[in-house]
Amino acid sequence: MNGTKNTKHRFIYTDVYKDRVVQLYYGGMKKKDITEEYEVSMYLLNKWIKQYNRDIN
Repeated sequence: MNGTKNTKHRFIYTDVYKDRVVQLYYGGMKKKDITEEYEVSMYLLNKWIKQYNRDIN
């Protein structure tokens, strides 16, 4: 998992990592596949997608 830092059982994800994962979703990859391959929860993925949409509007 590149782009992350483990701090006492919590991961801190860089903005670059989040953007890369969100772009996979917008590129057509299924959310389920993203969460499994990149080991992020569905909750986080949905949160990042919402943040991305707010940032571009």
